[in-house]
Amino acid sequence: MVETRGEHLIEHLTPQRRFRLTVDGEEAGVLDYVPGPGTWDITHTYSDPKFRGTGVASELVQRVFDDARAAGLLIVPSCPYIPVWLSRHPIESDLVGPAR
Repeated sequence: MVETRGEHLIEHLTPQRRFRLTVDGEEAGVLDYVPGPGTWDITHTYSDPKFRGTGVASELVQRVFDDARAAGLLIVPSCPYIPVWLSRHPIESDLVGPAR
């Protein structure tokens, strides 16, 4: 595991339907989604093993929820990590839409 005190950058790669988090230029994690009418269906969250346990997955999910809220979208939590994350961030549960 590495410390993640370096520069964190989260990019929304719209054509790839992906958010990517880098730490000092190194890819630390990604989150994939499928856009739908008024929703983003989060299908996959991945943290590089080297960065696991450092909060990169949580940071990615928070960014996606923030962007969804700003865009007026709901989140469909197909990825198994999302319910775990929501149990730690229950204030965000108002953005959860119906399952597909």
